[in-house]
Amino acid sequence: MRPTTLRALAVLASVALATGACRRDGPDAVPSATPSPSTATTQPELPPGATELGGGSLRFALGADPAAIDPRFVADAEGRVVVDAVFDSLVRLGPDLRPRPAAALSWESNEDATEFTFSLDPGATFHDGSPVTAGDFVRAFDRIASGTATPPSFLAHRLEAVAGFEEAQTTGVGLAGLSAPDPTTLVIRLRYPYAEFPEVLADPSLAPVPAVAEADPVGFGERPIGNGPFQLAEPWQHDQFIRVARARPAAEGGPRLDEIVFPIYSADPAGEEQFADLEEGQLHVSEVPVSRTARAVEEFGLSDDGYRGPGLVDGLTTTVYYYGFNTEVPPFDDPDVRRAVAALIDRDRIVDTVTRGIRVVAEGVVPPSIPGAQEEPCPSCGYDPDRARELLGDRELEPIRILHNRGRTHQGIAEAIAREMRAVGLEVEVSALDLQPYVQTLRAGEMGMFRLGWEADHPSPGAYLHPLFGSEHVAGDNVTRFTDPEVDALLAAARAEPDEDARNELYQEVERRVLETAVVVPVFSYAHNRVVAPEVRDLVYDPFGTVDLSRVWLDETS
Repeated sequence: MRPTTLRALAVLASVALATGACRRDGPDAVPSATPSPSTATTQPELPPGATELGGGSLRFALGADPAAIDPRFVADAEGRVVVDAVFDSLVRLGPDLRPRPAAALSWESNEDATEFTFSLDPGATFHDGSPVTAGDFVRAFDRIASGTATPPSFLAHRLEAVAGFEEAQTTGVGLAGLSAPDPTTLVIRLRYPYAEFPEVLADPSLAPVPAVAEADPVGFGERPIGNGPFQLAEPWQHDQFIRVARARPAAEGGPRLDEIVFPIYSADPAGEEQFADLEEGQLHVSEVPVSRTARAVEEFGLSDDGYRGPGLVDGLTTTVYYYGFNTEVPPFDDPDVRRAVAALIDRDRIVDTVTRGIRVVAEGVVPPSIPGAQEEPCPSCGYDPDRARELLGDRELEPIRILHNRGRTHQGIAEAIAREMRAVGLEVEVSALDLQPYVQTLRAGEMGMFRLGWEADHPSPGAYLHPLFGSEHVAGDNVTRFTDPEVDALLAAARAEPDEDARNELYQEVERRVLETAVVVPVFSYAHNRVVAPEVRDLVYDPFGTVDLSRVWLDETS
């Protein structure tokens, strides 16, 4: 299976499978006691002119036991928040979602954006004291890109732009595009021009790893040694908690918090226990059950901008729920049939009734949370049964099958769409498959109409448009099998364009073309649904769900 298809599998799995905001189906487990907060360590002496450095223990709930906390295998939101605290990638995204220095102090590219050179911090070390070198990034990237590793990483798609990627996938050799001329210089050569490549490198999975990651992969997976602001204080206590402590004193530029405890609520998929613990003062950050949303706002208030605590954080994420059509399968090889069915999808009613108002109607392929998103990419794409009848005319269509992966919400949405289609005389059946065979069926091109989910891995419209509609990804993530040479040319030009505004104009033209021909129908966007306690300061989610925990502190006066 191609790495891009594995990415689609992960996205389909990560999108909520039951009605409820941010619910996660953890493994069945007997509830276990979560650790009590440890006593705060002694505060370091403040340097001249410094303000209060803070301290204490932040308790941040995880809705399930992470799939992994080794960057090579990090597969879910729970694992990502831990990995991001323990590791630093080359860059990280700032509040404006632009890349900023992290493990790399600076970087530059050649004129056509096919080669990037990163200058690393010469004083950086892993938590065991060993230096962080360019070779550690080469090791980490090769581990992810290898298609012959046992087991392989499904995150390889993040490095598919690097020269030698295809050979790494097929033979397991190291990426030819990586080189380390000296310990503090990393050079990455790409297969094609890619001006926004530094944004991709902000992902927490693309962090350096020390040699022990290969020498003792099992031990490393249980207590990884990173280069970030926090370090594992003890081995991972599965289905109980993960505890990290600051890696260097606050007075020397380390985090203000002494530690973070991540209690794991594997047996609480609805978030009820989490929220109860938050109300009782046992947590600082918690998911919110749908039935408790109004109560959460009443007790804790609402975030000022949807992303910054304290209060209910409800800003849009990067995840979008679509319906797609296989453009090679009758009747959906006819654009007018696709347009007609698209006009029968009542997104407002679906959001209000099926999701109980916890989602936001999507107007485009690219959600507003992504820089460069356009406000109304397809003015004619709304619900309009009369237009659907006009477009269908006197066509006599074979019965249409709507396919979705199993889940109560997916079922309710498919049935709502089917009712509208039946109302105009179409014969429709709804069916479901388990996730793995569902993705295999889509990849094989065997279905005409299906549910699709997508989330970006970097802040660009291209993170949606390239994999979903580029002809090179047919039989991978391009499960609609849409091909258009003009769209391919626009995508290639956008990827190579160094000017962000000009690049976004090209991407916006691609999105308009795709929506005008109804290749997919955006249904709704997802939103964060977590509560941050009143005493927590400077905790800010970005649309990817990433939180820079090194900046967070506790205001004990609240």
